[in-house]
Amino acid sequence: MIKKEEANFLNTLDEGLNRIERMFDAMKSSDRTVVEGGQAADLYQTYGIPPELVESIAHDRKCDFDWPGFKSAMEEHGQVSGKIADTVMGNFGPIDEIKQEAKSTEFLGYETCNSEGRVVGLIEGDSKMYAIAQSDSDQIVVLDRTPFYAESGGQ
Repeated sequence: MIKKEEANFLNTLDEGLNRIERMFDAMKSSDRTVVEGGQAADLYQTYGIPPELVESIAHDRKCDFDWPGFKSAMEEHGQVSGKIADTVMGNFGPIDEIKQEAKSTEFLGYETCNSEGRVVGLIEGDSKMYAIAQSDSDQIVVLDRTPFYAESGGQ
C-alpha cells in the first residue's frame, strides 16, 4: 500500500513539476517574490501538488507563500464544487492533530532506504488511533523520521 501511494505521489509530482517551474520562472521574470495563493490552489486542485511542497520550494528560492490567498481560493473552490477541502483548510482531521503534537518529522532524503524511527501517530479512516488494530480498513502510521523508500525486491 505504501509503495502504491508513493508511486502515485511521484507520478503526480512529475506532472506538476513542470507547472511549478513555469510558475517560478514567470515570478522571476516579473520580479515577484510571493507565490500567489490562487496559483498554489490551482496546483493542488488540478495536480494534487500539496501547498506545503510549493511553500518549501518557495522558501528554497527565497520567496514567500500566500497562505491567506490559498485558503481563500480553496474556500471559493469549495463553495463552487459544493464542499470545503477540510484536509487543507485547518485543524480538522487526525493528521492535523498529529502534526501539531509532533511539531515536525525528519525527511532523510535519498541517502538511505532504512532508518530507526518512532511512531508519532496512527490513523484509520477519519480517526486518530492509539494502537494498531486488526481491521479491514487502511491504517496510516506516521513516523518521526522518513527515509526515501526505493523499491527493492518487495521489501
